[in-house]
Amino acid sequence: MSFKTRYNIELLNQIIERDQFKTDISKYESIHNFNRNTRIHFICFCGEEGNKIFRQINNFGGFCKSCTEKNRKEKNKLTCLEKYGVEHVFQIEVVKEKKKSICERSMHLSIRKNMALSINC
Repeated sequence: MSFKTRYNIELLNQIIERDQFKTDISKYESIHNFNRNTRIHFICFCGEEGNKIFRQINNFGGFCKSCTEKNRKEKNKLTCLEKYGVEHVFQIEVVKEKKKSICERSMHLSIRKNMALSINC
């Protein structure tokens, strides 16, 4: 059974505790219609300012753009290590072979077209 997330000041306090970012909480305590689309302005733990809607902060964290990108790259690396045993998808042998065959096929076609053009000229 799934439950609806209640976007309120208590949830915002939990997220602030979880992600260690700073915001002027008093600014949001006076809002009566606090919902998932409320824009939250914050300072990331690295010191950079940011703002996101409440739903994004709940789902992905209260991080600035650079920290979000850093977290994304780290998660991709961990997923590849877990699934395939390599840090990057292009290190997988099957992907290397596929890339090589596509390159060879496209090079072969371009060489063929160039030969046909030179013969017709």
